[in-house]
Amino acid sequence: MTAALKKPNPEQLAAVAAYAGRHGAQWKNKLHMAWLTGTDASEEKGSLLRQVRNQFGPKWLTKVTKEELQC
Repeated sequence: MTAALKKPNPEQLAAVAAYAGRHGAQWKNKLHMAWLTGTDASEEKGSLLRQVRNQFGPKWLTKVTKEELQC
């Protein structure tokens, strides 16, 4: 991973933010499970959610805050 890829791009962040908005307080747990089971692919902007998983992984998900998702 290059230095330029330390965080998701604005489009990826917007997809995660939209997911968080649709899934409420437990959105991180739900997204993590979606990543594990592959159901993120059927979500709105699923390809972007998968990009985030592949590039930044669950460790990023545990650390990100809703404030960071605001683009």
